[in-house]
Amino acid sequence: MKNYFKQIYTILFGLISLYGNSQWVANTSVNTLVAPQQTEDLKTVTSSDGSTFVAFWHQVPAPQYYEMRLQKLDTNGSPLLGVNGMLVNGGIPMSSYIVTWDFVIDDSNNVYIGMTGTGSGNPAIVHKITPTGTQVWGASGVNVGSGYDVKILPLSNGQVIVSQYSGVTSSFRKYSATGSPMWTAPITINPVNAGSRTIAGEMAEISGNKFEVIYYEQAGFSPYGLPYVQCYGFGSVAQWSTPLALTSGVYVQTNRRYATCTVNDTVYIGFAGSIGTNIQSYIQRINPNGTKPWGANGIDFATQSTNYERDVRIAYEEGSQFIWAIAEFTQSTQANVGEYVQKIDKTTGAKLLGANAQMVFPIGALDRSHRGELRLHYGRPVFLVSDGNSNGVFPKDILLIHLDTNGILDPTTGLIPMATNPNGVKNRIAISPFTGNHVVTVWCENRTGNYLPYAQRHSIIPCFAPVQAIFPFANGLSVSISVNASAADSVYWSFGDGNFSTDTSTTVNHTYSTPGTYTVCRYAYNACGADTACQNITVCNPLSAQFSYTSFVDSVYFMGNSNPGDSLYWDFGDGTQVSSTTSNTTAHVYAANGSYTVTLVAFNACGSDTTQQIISIFGIDIAENKAIDKVIIWPNPARDIIYVQIPSPLIIESGSIMIYTINGRCLASYPLIDPKPGQVRYISVDEIPAGIYLLKTPWDEEPQRITIIK
Repeated sequence: MKNYFKQIYTILFGLISLYGNSQWVANTSVNTLVAPQQTEDLKTVTSSDGSTFVAFWHQVPAPQYYEMRLQKLDTNGSPLLGVNGMLVNGGIPMSSYIVTWDFVIDDSNNVYIGMTGTGSGNPAIVHKITPTGTQVWGASGVNVGSGYDVKILPLSNGQVIVSQYSGVTSSFRKYSATGSPMWTAPITINPVNAGSRTIAGEMAEISGNKFEVIYYEQAGFSPYGLPYVQCYGFGSVAQWSTPLALTSGVYVQTNRRYATCTVNDTVYIGFAGSIGTNIQSYIQRINPNGTKPWGANGIDFATQSTNYERDVRIAYEEGSQFIWAIAEFTQSTQANVGEYVQKIDKTTGAKLLGANAQMVFPIGALDRSHRGELRLHYGRPVFLVSDGNSNGVFPKDILLIHLDTNGILDPTTGLIPMATNPNGVKNRIAISPFTGNHVVTVWCENRTGNYLPYAQRHSIIPCFAPVQAIFPFANGLSVSISVNASAADSVYWSFGDGNFSTDTSTTVNHTYSTPGTYTVCRYAYNACGADTACQNITVCNPLSAQFSYTSFVDSVYFMGNSNPGDSLYWDFGDGTQVSSTTSNTTAHVYAANGSYTVTLVAFNACGSDTTQQIISIFGIDIAENKAIDKVIIWPNPARDIIYVQIPSPLIIESGSIMIYTINGRCLASYPLIDPKPGQVRYISVDEIPAGIYLLKTPWDEEPQRITIIK
């Protein structure tokens, strides 16, 4: 089985000049040297403070062959663990090759290196190293048994799960923060299909003191196997009655690492697999209860089957609704490659960039396809691609690819050179997670006959389209509009009445000339896009329900404000209500003495206003002659015309109809010419102001009260 894991390297020797503290090198053909130490295999992780850890196998003369070293670059690109990095393990027995190994970081920025000594006994060793370079588990690390393919899962409580492969089955064990085993014995992953080998793959912690182990069942010596997953408690007990098969007959390579992400205890994994010889990529969702809501094989990255889909990578950004994925496309002959991208709804599994995914680079002679993981930066995919071949296999240049939120590549700003030395052969390419706006690329490169570790940092300043909201508040015909907005370089206001503004203030004022409903819009722009915020607002003339009144015995004449609105509602306090849309005056006759609360409510399209006053009626039935019923007068209240019916029989045959004020002043006289019994005459009161008056005819002993309203 040893040959299966071999990664054989030619040992190269050379003198390397030392260097002191440095800064990130901006020149992408020079780059930042991680350490002047010969290597052909490295891995990188990033700490929460933005520092970059690089673990690498340093080639040394036989009989040791290799030693493990660790370098830490701060945010300025300066080495913090010595020019050559710190020696992690120089005593592990090694042959002339190395096998797969692991390098991870925990929540406290401790790093873990899991490796196999390919010399005598194949010991599997794990080192834990603090951010300052202290070997917590000793200079020799912790021996977890004899085996290959060591994988490490740091838990949130400071403990660690470690798996290793014996050559027949994989097993795993939990260790304390100090490196002591916490179970009496390792847990062996037994195959579902008898006789198969089990090879542990990715692991993920979920809540409730549980974790999931994805593993592969391999029959014979083929590098392909069927993927399964099982959930375990921290006490080592399996949580599901049987392992969950992740595919229905789709085989995956068992010697590969696959991208996973965990979202609220739901685990997603992207893998390329085959039924027969056709390689296709899938994204599978694993619910915490051990079910697969996306079907037997998950979501097909692209439904096309003409081209092969290799090495799918997935990524998730906290708070997002989407799982992003990239995959390398190639013809069935695998002569050339290209790159495609897909965006998947994390709940429904809907493919948002089309059934066949979206092309970033076509399959062609440029051979542009991803190297390393997929990263996300403010919802935008970022990854590395090779650009051209230096020797038909390894990339000549490394480019950083930056897509927009729709997966579209800007050919000008989306292709960012990272490693462009024309003489180097590059391999072991890795991209760190983002810290803030910074991302680091790490790789091995042979420029002068020896492979050395290099790094390049790039800052991506996020460019957001403007986001805004407007909140208008009307006061009469004036409106004050507050703005909640960001990222705008310029704005343009349209107030809906033909007036415009470019005011960028957080509060904008405008006055309309006439009442009405207007659409107010604010248009915001910057180099990354535009945003429009519109609101309808209704403005009105000032509204007032203030009123005055004049009373006479049992009658009251009410006069509303000059800006009464569109309609009025009167409540006279005695159970009588009146509504009006045509006049702001009215009159009312009360039936009894007393105090009454009169309420006036004025309405318009912008709202209402209410006023109340208490009036007193006290003169009813006190020495007042009742209206004589010989002469009939109507309407009362009147607005423009009053009709008078002459009594029958006609007692007096001449005279005038007189209108007096309450205090006895005559306002108008209307002579009667040839009156006839029962005849109806009319008099115009259009010129008389609104109020309460006395009307006297020749046939009345006493005048009658009339009310004129306008």
